[in-house]
Amino acid sequence: MNLSNVKNQKWVIGVSGGPDSMALLDQVNKVQLKCFVVHVNYHKRETAQRDQRIVEDYCIKHSIPYSIEDAPDFLSGNFQDQARRFRYHCMLEKVKALSYDAIVVAHHKDDDLETYLFQKKRNSNVDTYGLKELSYYKDCLLIRPLLQYSKQDLIDYCVQNEITYGLDESNSDPKYSRNLISKELTHMSKDEKQFFLWEKDERNKRYCDTGN
Repeated sequence: MNLSNVKNQKWVIGVSGGPDSMALLDQVNKVQLKCFVVHVNYHKRETAQRDQRIVEDYCIKHSIPYSIEDAPDFLSGNFQDQARRFRYHCMLEKVKALSYDAIVVAHHKDDDLETYLFQKKRNSNVDTYGLKELSYYKDCLLIRPLLQYSKQDLIDYCVQNEITYGLDESNSDPKYSRNLISKELTHMSKDEKQFFLWEKDERNKRYCDTGN
């Protein structure tokens, strides 16, 4: 997505402090797109406060309004799913309160592929394989402007532009099935990844063509 084409929009952006969302925030800031940042602190790891400071420091430096949301202690169930629901709830509430246009998240090409492989392993019956650049969350526009970039592209962007970021070590925790798929991706060649992305697109075309 060319951010220059949406400069008239107002976005609520989810920023974790990782390279993906920090690269997105910096790109949005550079085109002077009006935004409000939401950072959720789950207090589940020692580096959580570090990531919060990274987001706060950037927002303060560039005069970007933001909020820090402290997540409740999810005592049971799927933590990743509950965390996602809470995060989106916080962003949706800000969109409503501020009368902004969209929720914006930093999902990238690897997330797209990871989602597809997760769906494929589960034989999921879904409306869309992988992730869409434009979709809706509870009637609110949800935008993923970074799907053309790989995670390494975004890390390289942060390094080249001297953007501070943190790495979430819990992303390698094998107790989460998505993390196992993410680990598989690190061992895939560029050609293998490209094949699965092609396969995903073909499945989406067949779905659209047949209506199944």
